[in-house]
Amino acid sequence: MNSSLAKEAKICTSIPATNVEDLQTYIQKALSLGSEYIEIRFDYMDHKKISKLQPLLKDYVDQCIFTCRKADEGGLFADSEDIRIKTLEELSKQHPAYLDIELSTVEKKPEITDNLRSSGSSIIVSWHNFSETPSLDKLQSIYSRAQNLGDISKIITLAKTFKDNATVLSLVKSAKKDKLISFCMGELGILSRTLSVFMGSPFTYASLGKNKTASGQITIKELKEFYAAF
Repeated sequence: MNSSLAKEAKICTSIPATNVEDLQTYIQKALSLGSEYIEIRFDYMDHKKISKLQPLLKDYVDQCIFTCRKADEGGLFADSEDIRIKTLEELSKQHPAYLDIELSTVEKKPEITDNLRSSGSSIIVSWHNFSETPSLDKLQSIYSRAQNLGDISKIITLAKTFKDNATVLSLVKSAKKDKLISFCMGELGILSRTLSVFMGSPFTYASLGKNKTASGQITIKELKEFYAAF
């Protein structure tokens, strides 16, 4: 990556490890491939063992996004919502760079954001639509709701047409630089997933390989090779 444009293309590798051994292996691999950030999907793990992960994660927390996604937004957390919130609060004590929490959760309990932010972590307020990409007006309305509740907003939709890429990229372009992550899932959404960082998103998401956490996710190796062309 020689150009200044390519240097702006930061990547977060999403890690769906289900056990400690795999988690350590995946983190080291992602960083060795040049990932700037790592998203650890704690909803894939046994939340009762999360407190035991601190020694493993202490050297990486300044590059980590901690996420414990609820089921109706694509997550695998199987316990109650109260326990999920307590899990996030427990995770915040490890002081990761970012904590990701859903807009629907924060709107119901706005105090959660302050509780999590007290750890020193930045808060990503996220919203997902797994069935379509709404109109730009609708997405701008969602962004307006999210931007005042956290430090970064994240709006992810499903691309059903090629035009959907233009919709979310327009949304990113209209937002303040580095304040909105937005792209489309699915094979048709790969264009927005790769180009969003050039429109103002602070980073985009990749996978390590077959273990993807969203449809249309590209491997970090493929993304790095693509950005190197710039």
